[in-house]
Amino acid sequence: MDNEDFTPEAAARFREAAIARYQEGDVGGARNLCAEGALRCREADLTLPEARLLVLEARYAAILNEGEPALECAARACSLADQVGDEALRAAARQSIGLVLALLGASGPAERALRGALAFYEANGSENEVLAARADLQFLLAISGSHAAAVLTGRQVVDGWRACGDLQREVGAANNLGCSLIELGRIDEAYDVLRPYLGDARLPRYIKARVSDTLIDVLLARGDADEAEFMIRRATDPFESHRTEYSEVAELFHRARVARLRGQNATALELLTRVVATPDAMREDWLRKAHELLIEMAIEAGDLALQARAYERLLEMASTRSERDRRLVDIVLSHAMPWVFA
Repeated sequence: MDNEDFTPEAAARFREAAIARYQEGDVGGARNLCAEGALRCREADLTLPEARLLVLEARYAAILNEGEPALECAARACSLADQVGDEALRAAARQSIGLVLALLGASGPAERALRGALAFYEANGSENEVLAARADLQFLLAISGSHAAAVLTGRQVVDGWRACGDLQREVGAANNLGCSLIELGRIDEAYDVLRPYLGDARLPRYIKARVSDTLIDVLLARGDADEAEFMIRRATDPFESHRTEYSEVAELFHRARVARLRGQNATALELLTRVVATPDAMREDWLRKAHELLIEMAIEAGDLALQARAYERLLEMASTRSERDRRLVDIVLSHAMPWVFA
């Protein structure tokens, strides 16, 4: 199809296909469809459809841990929304950049952007739009450490998606709710929230894997090494119905914590050493926890060299985040969009 023949309807089909791909668990494929569609829109001078695709692309790129490209997409979506003057699009763009900044750890501007979007949807949007914005706010509150507020918002979101009959979104919110309950020490509540979903045959395997992952955290927090090990085996068994691609390094981290609970410190240290040797393969929060556990065990073992290396790595992580945050500020400021954070 020539660029001049690319229509808003064709752009909408790209968007629908990307959403379907995401719901199947193929986040990378969804991101690529958005990127292709947005490029075609730009070449055909279709500003509104391009902005809508960029909003989605930013979300998917952020989920894939492509922080700076995600922020570039979200910032361009905000710029285009401002050009078009479409208030609904402006709200969607604010929500997008808010989520990206939340995932990047910039909680202050992220919350302002998300609350601005939520206020618009509460006054003018659909129930689904309100719930989606609240779900992003719940996520932000959780990862910024405001777990009590995240629990209050999360229960509203879980109940709302359940009333709408949107099971996948309900489970996503429930999983985030469970994580906050764990951080608050309300372990049994977290277990009760999450356990029923594991046996639900309607859920895709990749979503069940996320629930399994959080339930393993619950069991480890309860000190239940045997059940945690059973859950790890299920999560990594290719014959289990909810088996999906499970990170090998995440499995190592879970097994290290099981060994630690059982007093098998030599095994735990060996596994943790392997975990921190592959930092790019692990979520930043878990990597930080792995280093903190490694330091704790190194102190107990009197291994000053291991302790020093782990501390040095934590300092490097903090320095890297600081430099990245400076670049993020530059990206946002370069687009000069104060209305996004008003």
